[in-house]
Amino acid sequence: MYKPFRSLVVSLLIGACGQGGGATADAPGAGTADSAPDGTGGPMVTFTNLRDGVAANAGLVALQDADGPWTALQGAAGVYAGPVHGQRYGLAVACIDAAGVASVSITYAAVSDGMSRFGSDCVRGADASVPVTGAIRGVSDPVAVGINFAGAYVATPATSGYSLSTLPGAGTLLARQLVGGRPTALVMSSVNVVAGTPVDVDFAGGFAPVIRNLAVDPAVPSMAVRYEAPGVSITIDEVATHADTATYRALPLARVGAGLLSLGISQTTPGGQASSIRYFKEAVDQAMTVLPAYQPAQPPTLVATPYPGLELVVSKLDAATRYTFRFATAATATAGSRSWGVSISPGWLAAAPATAAGTTFTVRLPDLTGVSGWSPSLALTAGQRIVWTIAAEHSTGLPVLGTYRPGDFPYRDGGEYQVSVTSGSLVP
Repeated sequence: MYKPFRSLVVSLLIGACGQGGGATADAPGAGTADSAPDGTGGPMVTFTNLRDGVAANAGLVALQDADGPWTALQGAAGVYAGPVHGQRYGLAVACIDAAGVASVSITYAAVSDGMSRFGSDCVRGADASVPVTGAIRGVSDPVAVGINFAGAYVATPATSGYSLSTLPGAGTLLARQLVGGRPTALVMSSVNVVAGTPVDVDFAGGFAPVIRNLAVDPAVPSMAVRYEAPGVSITIDEVATHADTATYRALPLARVGAGLLSLGISQTTPGGQASSIRYFKEAVDQAMTVLPAYQPAQPPTLVATPYPGLELVVSKLDAATRYTFRFATAATATAGSRSWGVSISPGWLAAAPATAAGTTFTVRLPDLTGVSGWSPSLALTAGQRIVWTIAAEHSTGLPVLGTYRPGDFPYRDGGEYQVSVTSGSLVP
């Protein structure tokens, strides 16, 4: 299944979050500063749930108006709507798939962040991949060749041909002649994948990548360049040592077409990683940085009610355009894996009385036990190790995840995405 570069970086970090100052986002408010007293009217929040690209109802969708109670929404062919009266809202989406894997995703946003949301629940069909084979011509050993094909990748000696599994239908093939792990020649073509039909690669019709300078901090050990287009995200160049990050290799402008190039860097931080991705049409010399390490302001503590979870005190970051958190327990002999995601915007924090001031806020799972559609199987498994992840994100010139349809091409020339992630775990 197609996943663009940014989605791969943050695919484990989408969800919802609590407030600070001793309040939590799910605490019913008897009349908060930003809520209306009459409970009628108000602008509508809409949420569209997509399953395999088709709108379909989710297991549970609920809305919170400011600090009010969580209320279940009724879906019509995957589309949900509910009014809000305050300056901010929470949106919860939950489901349990056929294997018993449970996921809950919660988004806290300000009205000013937008009222239209999209997502995909955890129930989806399997990708029906088919085998693809082909000969490799125009290059000989000891050169290696890397084949990127509709999200699948294989590296092979140049004289051996290749074999991989990928999705049938229209796709993009990018073959790389690799010397010292770096591309020296490229072959790129649009193909139609049919089971049993070979797709050969001939470097006689290939072209050279452009080479440009890259300036990064000495602590940055890795870099990757990808070609991004609707339905396509394939690697062009990648390195894993700082000495090799002085240059990057990319497609010539004439080969980019309707797509974009993405240049990503990452470095290890205490307990985590910081990454930056920049999108552009034409490869030019670049200078890039990453966000500082983002870690809890206080050690996480275990919470037992209304179900197992953690309480995290985290710092506000001036550069952040979104905060994301994830809490998960692994599968056991009697329960599938379970995860909760928490996403919060700075606008939501600024509009919430408990978090408008101060430099920290508290994250805690909201209480959804009274919401229609709730199942105890959605809760993190009691007595199990809870793995937690926190992240601060900064985005420029790009839409926020969740505000566009899954599968849409959201990237823009000049856009940049940065994220700093820290992970850990606690055992009850």
